[in-house]
Amino acid sequence: MPHGFSLMIGREAKLLVRSRIAGLGFLLLAAVAWLPPLAVALRQGNLTLGSFSEIVPLALTTIGVLVPLIALLAGTDLLAGELEDGSLLPILTLPIARTTCVLGKWAGRAMLLSAGYCVAFATAILAIALVQGTDGLADYVVVVLWGLALSLSCLSVGAALGASRGGRVKTFGASLVAWLALVFLVDAALLAILIGGAPAGPESVGAHGHDELAPLHSVHDPSTRPHVHDAGAEPDPVGAVSPWWMALDPVDLFRISAMAATSRLRTGIELADPGLGGLRLWGPLLTGWAGWLAIPLLVAVFRMRRLDLA
Repeated sequence: MPHGFSLMIGREAKLLVRSRIAGLGFLLLAAVAWLPPLAVALRQGNLTLGSFSEIVPLALTTIGVLVPLIALLAGTDLLAGELEDGSLLPILTLPIARTTCVLGKWAGRAMLLSAGYCVAFATAILAIALVQGTDGLADYVVVVLWGLALSLSCLSVGAALGASRGGRVKTFGASLVAWLALVFLVDAALLAILIGGAPAGPESVGAHGHDELAPLHSVHDPSTRPHVHDAGAEPDPVGAVSPWWMALDPVDLFRISAMAATSRLRTGIELADPGLGGLRLWGPLLTGWAGWLAIPLLVAVFRMRRLDLA
């Protein structure tokens, strides 16, 4: 490992440990980890914790909504804070390339974010296992691990947004806009595309008990849709391209990856269909994860190298 890269990792870790940002981030991650089991138990009227099998769907939603916001804010502060107060300028006067500076700072913050994330969820897992047992633990762990990948991807997006001299306020505002877009707007647009591309319902809509929701129902019910592997059946364009559509948004990428890898969530868009398995499913998903981790980091490096710090 180059000396400059390890130097930036160590410096970033020390700065975060000494600041209040690390403590606040850990508290937020702990809230995300503990919210599903507590919410499920309270909904049932019990002062205990929900079991793993009960909280998996809620954990999928909670992680998909809250973790991107935490990671985007952490990534935005990666460069914007030190560029605003000028503490990064002395580092850049050393014989350390700006690319090494950005990548080293990202690696240091990613290590602390991953450590805080794992500790927060490990405490929740231990408590739930002691109270409710381990039924559904494997599915819950899968969701948590894909949530970690989502947090690192959003950390990269935040770093790309924060590589400017706009100050903390503007870059934090940009991260909030990015969070709204990734979690809500892009998700709604992709859902509309999938529904719009679903196979049409019977021509006699309404005549034999069918209604206007028949196309939507056919998207989520594999038994009513033509399968690619069935002899004589026409290929289903929605099922064929849906993994690539999901790769356009890290939040949807997280959801479909978790759904594909867990037995309790393997519903909708034929995730359990052998015709959409193997490379047809995981090829686009893994390509999407690699893109969301690397491309924003390259953007951050490009913006940092072109930034005038005079």
